[in-house]
Amino acid sequence: MKTAHISTLAAAITLASVCASPALATEYLFYDDTITLSSSSGDTAWSGAFQLALYGKFTDGFTADASNVHLWQDNWITVASEATANGYYDPSGPEWNASLGLLDNSLYTPGETLYLWFFDSLDISTGAEWALFTDASWQIDINVDSTVVFHEYFFTEETQAIVGFFDYGAGQAATAAVSPIPEPSTWVAMAGAVTLAGSWLLRRYRTGRRFL
Repeated sequence: MKTAHISTLAAAITLASVCASPALATEYLFYDDTITLSSSSGDTAWSGAFQLALYGKFTDGFTADASNVHLWQDNWITVASEATANGYYDPSGPEWNASLGLLDNSLYTPGETLYLWFFDSLDISTGAEWALFTDASWQIDINVDSTVVFHEYFFTEETQAIVGFFDYGAGQAATAAVSPIPEPSTWVAMAGAVTLAGSWLLRRYRTGRRFL
């Protein structure tokens, strides 16, 4: 079993940034250095050092999936200061880093599960690459007044890809090509592309070849 490790420097930088801002009752820190992310084509790893990732949830009653990506932005909930982006993916590590700070439980109810949303662009009118991951262990806790609590979360064997591809054992993940309200046949084609990407990733893993 692989284990994600937070370096002393990375942890110090994260904690310093938190301490430099107004005190937050609860801080959720996501970090992982075990999973490499590929594009939906499966032939190249993401090359940009600061592709954006979000850490949040969707409105009650909304179930995010590949058929309603055009509604995700309208139903996404995060704190006002982090409404655009609050994280990044760096393929040179690889390194995933995202955070969510909460003063209270007014937006997030204890027990709710968080999502990690990767995208290269929020404008899907001309196409974009997205991936949405969740894990049963990424849970919201009860805020304690005047007490700063840190929760550190990682990818695990239980992590699921709502959109995109994820294989913890192979150390690989992939985005999916998304566009607004596509025809059913397009979703079939997209699902096939993700499946092919997954098969390609697994073959690369079994032969000992890595992206980076």
